[in-house]
Amino acid sequence: MTTTVMGAAEILAGVLFGSIAFIAAGVDALSDTATSAGVFAGLTVSKRRADRGHPYGHRQAETLASMALAIVLALAGARIAFSAG
Repeated sequence: MTTTVMGAAEILAGVLFGSIAFIAAGVDALSDTATSAGVFAGLTVSKRRADRGHPYGHRQAETLASMALAIVLALAGARIAFSAG
């Protein structure tokens, strides 16, 4: 919760004062929140037992969540780099 509030405050300060450094710090803080939520969701799903639709279990959910998070972080970094140039 604290990271989310701090990230939002940093982005707001960056927009108000025109500071890309503040915006980057805010995006970093919010990405920490997103990655934590994504990891938690992936772990929760991966612990499910095998069922009719998933006879080998749900362990791949961890990998899919990690790949999704990597893509989101790469896009955020690209957006910051684009804004800085």
